[in-house]
Amino acid sequence: MQKAGIRTVNKWIPGIVWIISSTALGAAAVLCLAASSDRLTEIASWIGASMLISGGANVWLYFYCLKDSTEGKWLFADGLTATLLSVFPLFNEMILPAVIPFFFCVWDLFSGVLRVIESTEKRRAGKNGWKWPFSIGLIELITGVTALLKPVEEALTMHIVVGLVFLIQAVAFLFLAVSVLKNHKGDRNRD
Repeated sequence: MQKAGIRTVNKWIPGIVWIISSTALGAAAVLCLAASSDRLTEIASWIGASMLISGGANVWLYFYCLKDSTEGKWLFADGLTATLLSVFPLFNEMILPAVIPFFFCVWDLFSGVLRVIESTEKRRAGKNGWKWPFSIGLIELITGVTALLKPVEEALTMHIVVGLVFLIQAVAFLFLAVSVLKNHKGDRNRD
């Protein structure tokens, strides 16, 4: 039996995986916020690893249990992008500090665009639960664009900008986890 593209036996798995992703991204946010701007290149591999975890999680979830869902293709695109972009901070030892905020802000922008598109598709299909992803997508778009502005980067410093990007991504994954687990609990109560 399938419901909303997620196999009923495995409905809780995306929530658990997204909690792990949220934790990894939240840890990267704390690491960035605690570091100084000149140490950002030193921790680039750690923040790249958190991107790899979150991106890989979405790719794995797509193939494991979300392939038939409407949201699956957007999560796959977001996961594939994050996974591919994680290669830059993970393996590039010649990272210029000025490039790091730009790189992560573009990732935030792309992720925001995908969330907005996904939520508008949900809305058009008449499904519930499109407002929060839409709001988070807008926040990602606004913060991504704002953080790319030179005066903002100089006022907040690079490590704060990157930390905020990761914090917003962590909140987005936490929201996904809570919404899936909440829906799974509601489905169990109806049975």
